[in-house]
Amino acid sequence: MTDKTRQAQTLYGRPDQMNGAPDGWRIELRRDHILAGQYHAYLRLVDARGNTVGELHGFAQDTKFDKENNHSIPTAKGVDGSFLVARQDKFIKGELDPVATVAAGSKEEIAKIWQRGVEAADAINEKGLPYKATDGPRDLGGEIQNSNSVAYTLGQAMGLPLDGAVEDAGLRRAFPGWGRNILDPNYQPYIPPPQFGQDASRAP
Repeated sequence: MTDKTRQAQTLYGRPDQMNGAPDGWRIELRRDHILAGQYHAYLRLVDARGNTVGELHGFAQDTKFDKENNHSIPTAKGVDGSFLVARQDKFIKGELDPVATVAAGSKEEIAKIWQRGVEAADAINEKGLPYKATDGPRDLGGEIQNSNSVAYTLGQAMGLPLDGAVEDAGLRRAFPGWGRNILDPNYQPYIPPPQFGQDASRAP
């Protein structure tokens, strides 16, 4: 890892403060409103002109997903027992409040970091994990395993300072499911009760 790449991985701040970054490429941590005081966290890849090139999200995917016909539409707010998936959708419409720029550097440097996120997203999907939105209002404990868990996990895989950015923004309690690295070998996943009837063989 070069010194420049290391710097790109650990830099964060408000996007409007990052205009002096080399070549202007950056990765932003952003949020979309879900419920009162709660948000969906996701990552956005932005080019030198400020255009959105890609996004990485965690979603809930219905267990009745038909892969051949793509009948089931992923959502940032799903029901317990659906599948937890990671996708590269440009899902969010409009400009919502960014949390922070968590990496900035040349196109090549940022592309390498982003690719690690794409590979981590594939690894998440291979696990076929169930989705669990919340255990109660503003609850950070319990067995929550949701889109914010995906965002946190992607940040860990990409070497991005998401935790520091969330802390500095005072938003830790706004992201239920945060702090769970679902690709950690020691992670104990949430398992839904039998009434949800999740069929792991139909995982996306």
